[in-house]
Amino acid sequence: MGIFAKRTPRVAKDHYLRRGATPAIVEYAAKAFEGDLGPEKTMAEVENMSPTDLDREFVIVAYFYGPVANDPKDLLRIMPYVYNIHGKFYDMQDDFSEYSIPYEQIIPVLTEGHYSGYINSEYEGQRLTQDAFDTDSCEQVRRHHVMLRRLLGEV
Repeated sequence: MGIFAKRTPRVAKDHYLRRGATPAIVEYAAKAFEGDLGPEKTMAEVENMSPTDLDREFVIVAYFYGPVANDPKDLLRIMPYVYNIHGKFYDMQDDFSEYSIPYEQIIPVLTEGHYSGYINSEYEGQRLTQDAFDTDSCEQVRRHHVMLRRLLGEV
């Protein structure tokens, strides 16, 4: 599911800010990712902002996700061959939505394609928060399951 991210995970941005990245550069790079500017153009613009090495690292990390142009409908072509999906997520919100990955657009495609395999809840946000606070990983997975059940019409 990470290939369909439309925003840089908030926990990634916060992690880099805690480490001393420049707030304006973090925000610029995250918005550039959302706008599908591309890593090369983003880095070129950031170079004009007097970046630190940590800022440059964040630009690279901001593009670990997506790209935003990936379309969940592309799954329909390969659906007969898919039997297991990694349901990656980084930050389940209080409203049972994922901050950066639009599951509400992806799950209907799986339903349309008659997907009957597994979705593994793959929580990866904790590695971006453990430097600052304890993360309740079980709660994050629970929220992911609640969201999936809702999107699958089971709630």
